[in-house]
Amino acid sequence: MIDLQNDRASNAQLAVVGPVFSKFTIVALVFIFRILLDWSYDLVLEPHFSYLGFVSDPDLVRLLESYVLMAPVALLVPHRVQRPSHFLITLFALIPVVPMLSLYGLQGGSRAYIYAAVFAYGIVAFPYSFPLIGFPRLANGKLIALTLCIVFSLVVLIWFYIAGGLDFFSLDISKVYDFRTESHAQLSVGIFGYLNQWVFRVFNIILLAWALHKKKYVLLLAVLTLQVMYFGFSSEKKVLFAPLLVFSVYILSKLNYSTLVVVLGLTAVVAICTMTAIFFDFSLMYSFFVRRMMYVPAQLNFAYFEFFGSKGHVFLSNSLLSWLFDYPYEEIPPRMISYYLRGNTEGWANTGLLGASYMHFGFIGMFIYAAITRLLLNITDSLIVGNLPYWIGLSILIVPYFNLFTGADLTTALGTHGLGIGFLMLWLFTSQKDDEMSRFASKS
Repeated sequence: MIDLQNDRASNAQLAVVGPVFSKFTIVALVFIFRILLDWSYDLVLEPHFSYLGFVSDPDLVRLLESYVLMAPVALLVPHRVQRPSHFLITLFALIPVVPMLSLYGLQGGSRAYIYAAVFAYGIVAFPYSFPLIGFPRLANGKLIALTLCIVFSLVVLIWFYIAGGLDFFSLDISKVYDFRTESHAQLSVGIFGYLNQWVFRVFNIILLAWALHKKKYVLLLAVLTLQVMYFGFSSEKKVLFAPLLVFSVYILSKLNYSTLVVVLGLTAVVAICTMTAIFFDFSLMYSFFVRRMMYVPAQLNFAYFEFFGSKGHVFLSNSLLSWLFDYPYEEIPPRMISYYLRGNTEGWANTGLLGASYMHFGFIGMFIYAAITRLLLNITDSLIVGNLPYWIGLSILIVPYFNLFTGADLTTALGTHGLGIGFLMLWLFTSQKDDEMSRFASKS
């Protein structure tokens, strides 16, 4: 049975979640975050990782220019959270846009491209509250969603065992690249090429969020154990990173989703990782949380611009428009960029929204993809607001959105990386309103 809720919130005035901080406070904190990134680049990133292309090319004019460009970026960071999209916009600003400006200021790069990237971010972060969209609801949708999550999570685990995944199983995070190619070739075949990723990024994450919400700690431990096992089979570090995103959103919900806490939290991550690397000569945390999470997406965005800007665009010939255009390269884009940066095609250099959109259609592609992302954010708001606690709705989509911002083409994020299936699960999950969110909606 389908129940239509078209008049749910089309003209609703949404209450502010958490305290409202002045725009000046948030802008100042974003600039502090940028300054700390620059400091860490000089003290840790270049000395330890210059062999990966992180070198300095100081230019005072370019550095000042990059800080001038910080102003519109910081001003568009929401200083209060009224909708779930405001949290995602803040995440997009801090990772990867601010690191791109840091890299441009300290290392160089195309002026036209960095301006286009800031403009594309402006499209995504445009400060206008679009009307929420009404969607039909499916009776018993929440039960269907949870059942699908349980069934597919177990199906993938059984498949890994049947397909010989124990041959590649390893929990040693330092050896992920030793097994990844072989495990993918054997375990990610056919429909499991999609299903595995959906379980890692959506289905099991939903179970984790639901167990946390209902305080089912035995189930929570079981789900976390499953996620660790999935990491052991897949050798993908992001599988371990996904629960950290969920716990971060959950903690933020207890702190009223303050934008200030988000910026301060990421600033603290950079500071702690930098000091750990300096004083204890331990760069593993820095490598994962600062280099890999923040600076590598920025570096790859510039690499995609440089390569495809000079060699020619792809025009979706590697995916949706393969029937119309011939793909012009011998290897797929991540392999080509690996060759461009490292001289071999053994790497897998994925990029996110700002790099992949340019790869396909140049600057106009960046703006079109940004507009589509803005539409997806509005759909996200429409599905969550008035139906679920914000943190649960965000947990369902946080991993696919993070991949879209930092490491996946839009079409890949919607398909393989689970953003599309995440929307479907969120739609099912919001078929019955959650009491906690209903109480919040009644106050607005």
